[in-house]
Amino acid sequence: MKRIDRKRLEALQKAQEMAQFLTKDLAIATEQTADNVKSKKPSDAIKWAVVYLGKTALRTLFSHVEVLSYTMRSIAVEYAPELGVEIPDQEQLALQALRGTKDGKPALIRPIESLKVAFQYFPSLFGVRLELDLSTEEAKTFLSLENLRNEMAFPTTIEQLSGKEIPSYWIPGSSWYLSQINDLFTLCAQQIPDAELADQKLELPADQLVERLAAGSTNADKAAEPTPLRNPENIRLALDLLTADASRSMGLSTKMAIKDDLQATHGQFGMRNLVRTVFSEVDVTIAIAVFILFGSAEPGAPAMSDEDVESLLGRVDADQQLLEIANLWSSELGDQTQKKVGGKKWDLFRQGLKVRDRIAHPRSTKELRVSLDEASIILGAQDWLREISGLLVVDAEKWAKNNPEQDATEQGEVGASEGGRDVPSPSTTPFAGR
Repeated sequence: MKRIDRKRLEALQKAQEMAQFLTKDLAIATEQTADNVKSKKPSDAIKWAVVYLGKTALRTLFSHVEVLSYTMRSIAVEYAPELGVEIPDQEQLALQALRGTKDGKPALIRPIESLKVAFQYFPSLFGVRLELDLSTEEAKTFLSLENLRNEMAFPTTIEQLSGKEIPSYWIPGSSWYLSQINDLFTLCAQQIPDAELADQKLELPADQLVERLAAGSTNADKAAEPTPLRNPENIRLALDLLTADASRSMGLSTKMAIKDDLQATHGQFGMRNLVRTVFSEVDVTIAIAVFILFGSAEPGAPAMSDEDVESLLGRVDADQQLLEIANLWSSELGDQTQKKVGGKKWDLFRQGLKVRDRIAHPRSTKELRVSLDEASIILGAQDWLREISGLLVVDAEKWAKNNPEQDATEQGEVGASEGGRDVPSPSTTPFAGR
């Protein structure tokens, strides 16, 4: 085998190894979701303990997308010089970036955009091109899943936190994604003469899961009037739901460990899910607070004139984001209590962030493993999260003063939908020009 073919084979095997590893997690998440969909009754459609597993599956799917996309982008940068593929310096930086930019500020990269970039550059190592076709019905179900993920990450209603629509799109959406990866790897393998590759087709468990998920999706609640977050009681409910999800992730971790061991396949899935769920709570808590204070849940969206607010939304470190938004909340809506960084709980949180970042952008499958010590760190990190999120209480008088239009509306119709009025712009939000 020629040297160039050996290098191509090496690059392909690295990507396949990561894909196989991630697909095991996806299969376990799918099985757990299907079992619960099968057992639930129509009246249980919005029960949070049931829909939590749907959200677990969704987080696992997009972890698969983001990790594999990052892996393929990194491989493209690593192997391009040896394989004679020219990638301009600026594009190399973009390929290795963990975050994107929007209007000059740090911003999250959408999973589908990360996947597009991976599909643009990884096949070039093999001298071929392959583009994602997002026009098919199956592709649209995948995009629907991504939209549900985005709604869960930046909610404006209670319903968006439920994920109850996930089963309806799950099988066609996840299957479309895996088929795209299979097609990509097959095309790349065909460019390597005499390559002996094992049949490593990525797929989810057997067809009975399709039946269970399809049956479960018909039990979903009919469309109901959304319950807006811009209401003190609903804010508390939303934050309680996030806390409950983190607790359920600990229960699922224990359940998975019973199946084999904390260091075995199911146990490790449970541990990675624990990490993802806890730090999802962090991110969504920040998003909810930003939405309530500034009228938008999109990071960096408000064109704020206040430099402190711009600095807050542009920060990368989640601990600083959470602390500053919670302190601002306490000052504007709460009891004026202020917190500072420091101490053992905060240190554990910072260590937990490093674990989260490592499994989000691993250099190998070994870096996806979560040790027992790291699991203890994640549990300890929750103590600091609880302490800081405890600042997110609403003083009734301050709320009424800063939301007079809602107070007047609720006299006639309690909990009016956000869809019935415009979300206040940053310039008119009570907290924008403090």
